[in-house]
Amino acid sequence: MMPVGGGCAQPEGAALATRRHFGYPRTMATPPIIGAGTTIGTDLEILSELGAGGMGRVFLAHDALLDRKVALKLLLSQEDADPDQTDEGVRAVREARAVARVVHPNVAAVYRIGQWQERPYIEMEWVDGSSLREVLDSRPLPALVTRQGWLEQIGAAVQHAHDCGIIHCDLKPENILLADDGAGGQRVKLVDFGLARGRDLRHRSATQRHGTLAYLAPEAGIEAPSRAGDQYSLAVLATETLTGERPVRGVGGLVIDRRRLLPARAKAVLERGLGERPAERFPAVGAFMEALLRALRATPTPSVDSLAEATPSLRHLRSASQLTPEWIGALPRAEYRDLVLALVALAPPGHPGLLEG
Repeated sequence: MMPVGGGCAQPEGAALATRRHFGYPRTMATPPIIGAGTTIGTDLEILSELGAGGMGRVFLAHDALLDRKVALKLLLSQEDADPDQTDEGVRAVREARAVARVVHPNVAAVYRIGQWQERPYIEMEWVDGSSLREVLDSRPLPALVTRQGWLEQIGAAVQHAHDCGIIHCDLKPENILLADDGAGGQRVKLVDFGLARGRDLRHRSATQRHGTLAYLAPEAGIEAPSRAGDQYSLAVLATETLTGERPVRGVGGLVIDRRRLLPARAKAVLERGLGERPAERFPAVGAFMEALLRALRATPTPSVDSLAEATPSLRHLRSASQLTPEWIGALPRAEYRDLVLALVALAPPGHPGLLEG
């Protein structure tokens, strides 16, 4: 069963930022003079700058009232920003209000919105951790059972957001953070509701296009944001988390290329979540994730773990007998390219047959 917990709160608050993930535009208008030692209000002391963008700057700060480190987004004033940047600032405040509704252990905590030198600021949870993108880009991947646990937490967070009337609209590995849970494991933190829409959150549908295209549902930008759209994005993310690669586009839509790395039932669940039309998908994210976890756990644990260990990689190459067409064909694209280049380099002059077959 999916884990439950948290509640739907209504105070104004904020989203989370880390030193690796800010999601801001490229440039910035004239900033206020602020740096280490600057005090915001009576209880926020700036420790260092984490990043900057077109809508403002992000700082690591110490909240004396809470006695902990926080991330602080200091937005530009309307006088400083051009119309596009002002729109980004409005979007950030909308983000803060959206996240404040979602109180859940797998959603970044929110604190408050304030004003300093006529500029709004958003105080938010600071998470010292890695993004799921960083983990997926590194090899070898963690044990499959670990990745299943991450997906379970992500699914719980998304379902809870939906229960609170909030649609994320930008689910992707970059927006999933992995923080130390204090017990030797990692807790998922869902962040960046910058594109989120809720029952009473006005938002231009065109902003959906700012999401990463590889994770957006086919109807994104055409139809209103929906829970089914989040489910599609989650199915892409889940496929990548389980196999190391995103689904590829085929004649009938996205298909899972690395079939042998997944039990047939799990593959069928993912493909339903990747349905081209919303009606083809599960009725809710919770139903999708429960079906996926049930399918994965139906396979004996040693066999499931062996799927992860059997993922073809040049690091696991021990003898020429492993170089079967099936093994080579299942290599990640980058490693397949490296293998071809290595074979070309080793091929003796006048012996092109080395690469045949």
